[in-house]
Amino acid sequence: NDGALTHALMHPKHHIEKTYRVWVNKPLGFHQRAKAMRGIPNQGETLRFKTIDEGVHTRQGVIHTITLEEGKNRHIRRMMEHFDRKVFRLQRTHIGTLELDDLKPGEWRRAKPAELKRLRTLLDKKSVDSDEE
Repeated sequence: NDGALTHALMHPKHHIEKTYRVWVNKPLGFHQRAKAMRGIPNQGETLRFKTIDEGVHTRQGVIHTITLEEGKNRHIRRMMEHFDRKVFRLQRTHIGTLELDDLKPGEWRRAKPAELKRLRTLLDKKSVDSDEE
């Protein structure tokens, strides 16, 4: 219920890491992953992944784990489209220090006070870091 905290966590300018599981039709190769981490121009901005794994092959395609620092609008889908990949599903597994755990689609739970404290501490640290730049 904390709109200010939610906004700060989601806004790209705060550089809060978000990790996703991404189901795609075919894997990104080594050079494509390296290019994705260096960044690609798209709609007047540069999009990049902080990390991307080699992917796990399944019968339905490949599941990559991707971490973003900014999380711009449709960030992962736009990047995958650049590499001619079709995204079947996206699942955010982490926002900063907060982890999805074993929640099923549509389920929710209240954040624990310690989790909220860690998130606020992370935001405060990011704010100090950005002031020093």
